[in-house]
Amino acid sequence: DKDKESIVLRKATDDAKMWLLITNKEGLIEYVNQHVLDITGYAKEEVIGKKPKMFNSEYQSDNFCNEVWRTVSSNKPFSAIFAYKTKNGNIIYIDQTIYPVVLNDGTMKFVFVGKDITNEKVLSQELDKYRFYDTLTELPNFLAFKFYVSDVVESKRYKDFALILIDIYNMSFVNSTYGFDVGNEVLKEVANILKQEFQEGFVARIGNDEFGIFVPDIESESILIYKIRSLLDRKIKTTKNYISISYNVSIVLSDIDSADFEEVYSNAVVTLNLSKKEGENVIKFYESEVNTRLQEYIISEKLVERAFEEDLFRFYFQPYFDSKDLKIVGFESLIRIVDKDGTVYAPYKFIDYLENSKYIMHFEEWALKEISDKIRIFKSLNKDISISLNLSTKGILSLPDDSFIEKLASVPVDVQDNLVLEITERNIIKNIEKSKKIFKSIKGLNKHIKISIDDFGTGYSSLAYLKHLPVDILKIDISFVRGITTDRHDFSIVKFITGLSKDFGFKTVAEGVETKEQVDMLSSMGVDYFQGFYFAKPMPEDEAIKFALEDMKRSK
Repeated sequence: DKDKESIVLRKATDDAKMWLLITNKEGLIEYVNQHVLDITGYAKEEVIGKKPKMFNSEYQSDNFCNEVWRTVSSNKPFSAIFAYKTKNGNIIYIDQTIYPVVLNDGTMKFVFVGKDITNEKVLSQELDKYRFYDTLTELPNFLAFKFYVSDVVESKRYKDFALILIDIYNMSFVNSTYGFDVGNEVLKEVANILKQEFQEGFVARIGNDEFGIFVPDIESESILIYKIRSLLDRKIKTTKNYISISYNVSIVLSDIDSADFEEVYSNAVVTLNLSKKEGENVIKFYESEVNTRLQEYIISEKLVERAFEEDLFRFYFQPYFDSKDLKIVGFESLIRIVDKDGTVYAPYKFIDYLENSKYIMHFEEWALKEISDKIRIFKSLNKDISISLNLSTKGILSLPDDSFIEKLASVPVDVQDNLVLEITERNIIKNIEKSKKIFKSIKGLNKHIKISIDDFGTGYSSLAYLKHLPVDILKIDISFVRGITTDRHDFSIVKFITGLSKDFGFKTVAEGVETKEQVDMLSSMGVDYFQGFYFAKPMPEDEAIKFALEDMKRSK
């Protein structure tokens, strides 16, 4: 009977669709079932008398193997997923437990029982690829970058390192000029260049136009800067073109003992934003005073997020007046965050973060709808007043022309006639060709939509670009208006801008008018409109409506 039971048991284990092998105390294989042979491709005689490490792949580290035998030798079972290699070199994954078994005669055996999970593991790896890798460049993504850097910092693998963020500054121009296919070629080529040149580090695509690089054991800051510039200053080869890119870079140097990923990365982000403010092709190192900026950044981030969650964004309105009869011509919309307790947060508290955040597109879409509603309100009062909306080049203006016009076309036609789109001169001159296309598209949609150049005179650029842009209004920057009665240079600049505007057929708005003397001097120069505290401060919507109604009464 015992022989029969033994034969049945042997037959069952041989035919079982499970991984099963048995070794002696020295680890030599004494028994292996057919399933193991089927999976690995070995013949029975090739396995018996060998050690299970014959199946080991390069993914099984020496430390792991030592831990396995240390555990089972102390008479404890060991469970893990083992990465084994078949006879033809394929990797298989066995979810396996090794049991130490002591027989009646005191003999020690090790029983390996497991299940082939290769298909599940491969699927999991494919899913991880999508989770941790960018499909366009095939670089690791932000999540992989975060995990890698955090792991390196925790393991203290290097004594120090540099965390580098690279933003391709002119990608919106490349996409709008050459098309998204070429833009994708540029990103892939930049990825290849960085991966090739920073093989000792870890390169990832962490955002649409951003790359992150971890570089260990930095020997020289100057060599690092030279290396980055030499890589990014070269023309990028695409299928049909060689394209120059502009960029911003931030670098944070950190000692491994005091490093923390969240802190280092936050410092890098803030430093990158400071680099962007200084213009293109700027490489900026993190400095200790950035900590103050970082705290401001964190406060701004939380404020903006809460404003979206709790619907706290509100527009204030500052009127501007016809210089001839001082009647209201329009309002400039100025964004504020108004808390539930009545606290009003001015733009300087959050606008820098908002313009450089993922929220800017959503915000401007909301703003366009909101201003449309306000224009309708004024129209219902029989008041033909324009309202201007400031647009960032990182918001809806960064969209391809068709998409941008689609957003603008969502504004009702009767509202478009009273809409003024305001863009700062600095943003315009960063990309003149893109600005030309945008402005012409706007006028193509509705010639009555007005385009205003804000902060005019501060762009430090040739004025030749003006003749190519279908602009309606130039807003003379407050810095010139403020000094017009005391500084002959400011006086000359304002006079020149006013004369230039008349020659080009533009209207002029003097910003920041605060005194009667300024009003008189600006009037004598022929400035068309006044805006400033001398006439009215920015006010909430209800006060602006009341102000407009009173202006109507005065006009009768």
